[in-house]
Amino acid sequence: MKLNEAIAAPGYEDLLIFEDINEEDRHNAAMIMFKFLSGIEDVTKDKLSRKKLAELIGTSPSYITQLFRGDKLINLLTIAKLERVLNIEFDITPRFISDKKTSFRFDSDGFKKEEKKEMKQVVLAPAASNKKSNKEVGI
Repeated sequence: MKLNEAIAAPGYEDLLIFEDINEEDRHNAAMIMFKFLSGIEDVTKDKLSRKKLAELIGTSPSYITQLFRGDKLINLLTIAKLERVLNIEFDITPRFISDKKTSFRFDSDGFKKEEKKEMKQVVLAPAASNKKSNKEVGI
């Protein structure tokens, strides 16, 4: 059974079939954008109009409308401006996608956290409060 057959209602099976990888990438980019915009809507709902939001980030109301309609893709600069004016931060956590729907998280060193034995982390301490300026802490 194909993915689109497993989750699509009758008559909608072709919605998850893409002509080429570029079309699939455009679709995935739009889905990522909608995740960001959904978060923006949650924060601004009933508190801030799209017109005022556009004014705050220095863009046109029509651009904001085009983003929310899906006519244009949001860029990282716009996301940074939204974070600044709304005093929010988006939490982005990469994870692997597999058929089993399991995810593996990696730290910045590339180690799976579950497999990490004991690593040492250098913590900077104020020089005045400690003769050593650094100390090691097991994590």
